[in-house]
Amino acid sequence: MDWTEVLGIFVGIITIVAAIYGITQFIDWRIERKIREEPFLRKISASLHPTVIFDEGGSILYDQGAMQIINKIEINRQKDKHSLPEEIVINPKRHLAHAPLLQTLENELIDISATRGKGFEWRYRLDYQMYNDVFNDKRRFRLEVLV
Repeated sequence: MDWTEVLGIFVGIITIVAAIYGITQFIDWRIERKIREEPFLRKISASLHPTVIFDEGGSILYDQGAMQIINKIEINRQKDKHSLPEEIVINPKRHLAHAPLLQTLENELIDISATRGKGFEWRYRLDYQMYNDVFNDKRRFRLEVLV
């Protein structure tokens, strides 16, 4: 075996190692680019903990996948001078074994109790222990669907 054959084998091995290294670096770069994309992150987040943030007027402020499961959100108000949200009705598209978790995002103390309604519906009764008029017409709620 002369030196040209040894050199050819050596170059061939280096070429194969470089090609394998280049391919793995390219795959790593593609994966890294994909997991940093906003649509991909939203898709993963929506499948893990679908949530929605809405205000007391029923407007959806931020949807993180929950509205794919929920048909509609209704807010019923008290008939007195305060006109606070008294009941929130969630109409999901399918049966939910557990009541979605409803929380207020404002600095108020509200006792929230959930009961089943007609069909797939969940009804939340809001009993205000402490509220602040500053939040009138600005109250926000967070609903997390437990799947």
